Amino acid sequence: MPLNKKNRGLRRLNIAFLCALPLALLCAAALYCAHRQVLLRHADLLQLDFPTLLRTNAWLFACVLLLLIAGLHAGAVLWFWCRRYIVQPAHAARRALAECEALGRTMLATVPCALCALSRANGRLVFSNALALQWLGAGAGQPLPDTPDVRRLLRQALEAEEPGSIEAFNAHDGRALTVAYAPTRYHRQDVVLCAFADISARAEMEHLLGLAKAQADKVYESGAGILSNIAREIRMPLYGVLGTLEVLGMTALNEEQRQHVDRIHSASLVLQQLTGDLLDIARIESGQFALEAIAFDPRELVEGAVAAHASMAEQKGLIIHGGIDASVPDCVCGDAGRIRQILGHLLSNAIKFTESGQVVARLRAQAMPDARLRLHLQVTDSGIGIAAAEQARLFEPFHRPAASSQAARGAGLGLGLFLCARLAALMGTRIRVISEPGLGSSFSVSFMLDQAQAPCGPAPQLQGLNAHNLLHLRILVVEGNPINQATLHDQLMRLGCHATLASDGAEGLALWNIQPFDLVMTDTDLPSMNGYALARALRAQGITAPIIALLTSASRAEEQRCAAAGMDGWLAKPIGLRALRQRLQAYATAPPRAQGISAATPRIGAAEVPAKYKAVFLETMDRDIVRLEASMRNGDTADVRALLHRIRGGLAAVHMIPLLSQADDLSALQRKQGLNGAVPRQIAAFIGQLRGKMREIAAEDNG
Repeated sequence: MPLNKKNRGLRRLNIAFLCALPLALLCAAALYCAHRQVLLRHADLLQLDFPTLLRTNAWLFACVLLLLIAGLHAGAVLWFWCRRYIVQPAHAARRALAECEALGRTMLATVPCALCALSRANGRLVFSNALALQWLGAGAGQPLPDTPDVRRLLRQALEAEEPGSIEAFNAHDGRALTVAYAPTRYHRQDVVLCAFADISARAEMEHLLGLAKAQADKVYESGAGILSNIAREIRMPLYGVLGTLEVLGMTALNEEQRQHVDRIHSASLVLQQLTGDLLDIARIESGQFALEAIAFDPRELVEGAVAAHASMAEQKGLIIHGGIDASVPDCVCGDAGRIRQILGHLLSNAIKFTESGQVVARLRAQAMPDARLRLHLQVTDSGIGIAAAEQARLFEPFHRPAASSQAARGAGLGLGLFLCARLAALMGTRIRVISEPGLGSSFSVSFMLDQAQAPCGPAPQLQGLNAHNLLHLRILVVEGNPINQATLHDQLMRLGCHATLASDGAEGLALWNIQPFDLVMTDTDLPSMNGYALARALRAQGITAPIIALLTSASRAEEQRCAAAGMDGWLAKPIGLRALRQRLQAYATAPPRAQGISAATPRIGAAEVPAKYKAVFLETMDRDIVRLEASMRNGDTADVRALLHRIRGGLAAVHMIPLLSQADDLSALQRKQGLNGAVPRQIAAFIGQLRGKMREIAAEDNG
């Protein structure tokens, strides 16, 4: 029986006893009065003896005896009932309450969690276990220490009306804690119950996991960076190969020579695609990949891709053609390069895994309610087909099909479809596959594109180009790689431009100060002053001529750096003639932007320096010669090499061909031998000739 019910039963018994006692006394008084009246009426009986009285009043004594017996019995029953149902349960409840309180105190003292109650009136400890006193740095009966974490706890917990928590709390001994608190009542006062848990191990584990993740990310980025650097280093000479082949293919060749050139060009394109895929994967994985939105003709894109793979299909005896629906518009807006890349990989795979039959590229369009356009692209083939188990792994990196055919054995690295899937995901779509072994395959993908406002212009044609009907731009080319210098120079000459070459940013800046240009094309990765620093230096001088960056890897970060440096655009290597012309065409049709130079400025002769540039030329050259002589004395090989580059750039600007050739020979010799052997003597002789030429120029100016 609960304790409160037992207390209520005891109170009711006491009330009944108090009410029955006056009634019993009243009955006894009434009985006494009645007996006295009987005695008065029978006074003669008073003279009777006791036996006679007992005989005459036997009923009265019997009643009194019965009342005594009944009272004793009732008292005994009442005593046993009270003991069993009230006294014993009350004692048991008291013992249980004491045991519960003892258990609670034991739990408070032994639990591996700090517990305490804070008075909401003054923030003092109402109760706490030893662990709470240790972690809080407080003594029994003393106020809490005044620390920032304790002040935050008191401010947040004492004002709370609902349970809450503090995730980060520093203990007195420095360990990391988390606090949970809840308002309640204790000993007739409002308190806040606080529980502190030690999360030092968890914090240490999170720290170690963070370090491990950072280390893994570093290793991953290092691997991606190495992959990107390898691909970049391959693309730099590859640009020289492709650019030279493109220019060579536009010259007069016999049939055998053209076949050799085409064969080399095809192999180089495969290598270019492989390195491009590696760079794209590295950029995607590092989050540096950027999509672009340009106007393009989807019909021309599909037709061009089919035409580009026609020779590959013809070699295997396959029929390849495109089916373009009449609903496809002439011009849409999107990333044409990436769509072309996906289509190229799908066509290449279809041809590779088809032994006979045909490959078809289909294109159709679907107008959407939001005025956008859904472009459906599908590539089907009659090839060997793909099993269901293989389809699930098609888009995994480095996955190659089972070597059941010659095509499967020559399937490459297995990066093409993986890259296509990643590109499609970046464009908000995915590639779908339907295939059965022996029945062929179908790859389809849909792109949500905007409809272009203006029609797309025709692509520029490169056949029959010559230097008399093209661009006529004076371009400063700042490129550190000699092969790329020569390749870009030949391409610009083919497009009708005049190119002046510089090996680094400092040399390019010196050339601009001597002879301004219509446009600057600069590599960003240069010794001494890089392309970004050159662009900032030119903009700081108030020069508004266009600056085009030459990038080996066109990532989002590179684009942002180009824009921040004040550049007007970029071209990714390797650069084709078509892309180069498209980029330069806008600047050729606009008026020349180089300050102080008109479009009709004549070409500077081999030994002529314009009067307004003589002072700058002589001052710059004299300063460089003085520095070169000092570097020679100090034996500073790197500085000598850089100064020879600067002097060479100045000579190239004024077309002093004999001295320019001599500077080139000295630079090559110094790179091989340093400052050993006859190199210092030859440089000194070159300086003497250069000073003599400078004296001639100064004398002409004075005359």
